[in-house]
Amino acid sequence: RSFAAQPWRLSAHDYVARGGKPLAGPAVIASWDEALTPRMAAACCALEEETVVDELLEDLRTDTL
Repeated sequence: RSFAAQPWRLSAHDYVARGGKPLAGPAVIASWDEALTPRMAAACCALEEETVVDELLEDLRTDTL
């Protein structure tokens, strides 16, 4: 918010449980996508950027942001 950054590949639509690490601690509400928090809770795992690095790099290569 401080830098007007826009979430990228961090929506409920993008979220796919890929065997990420188990969720821990209280849920954080994703202010940019109200469907993301419940989707993560249902999958019981976190999806980290490192898991989708290939997709992120491809977005940069093809300028599909």
